[in-house]
Amino acid sequence: METEWGEAYFHSGDAIGYYACMTYFPDSETTICWAVNGNYGKIDEFTSTKPAMQKIFTTVFN
Repeated sequence: METEWGEAYFHSGDAIGYYACMTYFPDSETTICWAVNGNYGKIDEFTSTKPAMQKIFTTVFN
C-alpha cells in the first residue's frame, strides 16, 4: 500500500475475538503491529480500513 510515509507491506488476520495487523515500512525500516479485541468485521472501520490505518500510522510517525 502506498502511504505518505512510503510503501508499506502488511499482513492481517482475524478470528473469533480478535483482529491483528503487522505493517512494515522498508524506507524507514519501521514495523508497526496492533491487535484488538473484536469479532469478524465488527470493528473493521476502526482497525482495517485505509483511513483507520493512516490514523494509526500518523500517530506513530508524528
